[in-house]
Amino acid sequence: MSIKKFGRARSSDISSQAADDVALLFSSHLNDDDLERMHKHHGDNPELKEEFLDTLHMLDELDELASIEEYRSEYKEVAQTEANKSRSGHWNGWGMSIAAGMVLSATVLFSYVSMNPEIADDGNILRYVTRVGEQKTVELEDGSVIDMNTGSEILVDIGSEERVVTLVRGEAFFDVAKDPERPFSVKVDGRDVTVLGTSFDILKTPDEFTLCVLEGVVSVHKAESEVVPESPEFAVTSTEEVVLEDVGQRLVKKGIVVSYSSWDDEVTAKCVNSPERLVSWRKKLLSYNGETLSDVIQEFNRYSAKKILIKDSSVMDLNIYATFRLDRIDIALSDLEKILPIKVTRHHDRIVISSK
Repeated sequence: MSIKKFGRARSSDISSQAADDVALLFSSHLNDDDLERMHKHHGDNPELKEEFLDTLHMLDELDELASIEEYRSEYKEVAQTEANKSRSGHWNGWGMSIAAGMVLSATVLFSYVSMNPEIADDGNILRYVTRVGEQKTVELEDGSVIDMNTGSEILVDIGSEERVVTLVRGEAFFDVAKDPERPFSVKVDGRDVTVLGTSFDILKTPDEFTLCVLEGVVSVHKAESEVVPESPEFAVTSTEEVVLEDVGQRLVKKGIVVSYSSWDDEVTAKCVNSPERLVSWRKKLLSYNGETLSDVIQEFNRYSAKKILIKDSSVMDLNIYATFRLDRIDIALSDLEKILPIKVTRHHDRIVISSK
């Protein structure tokens, strides 16, 4: 079976934003503010709304698979419940379109595609997807290796003159094989991360993407540039410096982490003593050195089937110094309950954290 492509060809930015919105729609992070933002954004951009609905329709096309039938009754019930809530009166027809699209779980789509990389618009482009809680290693024909983290999607195009990977959503670690004749680029949020041979990590969220270099040099520039400029927006090296020309700042330390906003051109950079800790997920570990409980729970939610909520704001800024297994989030929460003044209450559809 092949995945049907609806509508006319659209820009990668439109497709990427639509994919982000669909991923958020099925994620545990979805809230009323997100729906409000999507409703307004789609109302202002008919092409984006059309691509978004096309993607939801694409999910429904997958019901041709017999293995999906067992999931349908469960998600029909979820969709009907959501449609009957007070929110439905507010969203009217648009909200009902979302409810209809939720008949099939995105997890089902992820499961199918991750087992069967699909040919995309171009016959040379391969698509790889991981489900929530799943990780995958992709070995490319050029010798490069990509480690994909939870809930991620990439498009891979290895050509004779260049190697291009699009990070549609999620997180991936790239160990790039050296090939001076074929530059390696990662497209993310309208920008190209270009290298010849290096290792680095990119995490893409709806709000930003974050780049961490562990070896070699990486340049970042706007995707519409036909060639990599001699003076890119910023250059990142694992051992020397990051140059932010637009703010005239130089940081000379190993382990530079750069974050680029998805909504504007704001860029931030910071030094970290141990960049390896930021990619500890490759060893199925989540390691923290003073991060707040709020940030830790935000990351836990990326791996959890149930949404984790902090009910009491007084505990949000508690600092965490610990390492947890990412495939044992429930145990990690129990450990936090032992070392922090918090109480973890488990419900059938969510987990709530409050102060003791």
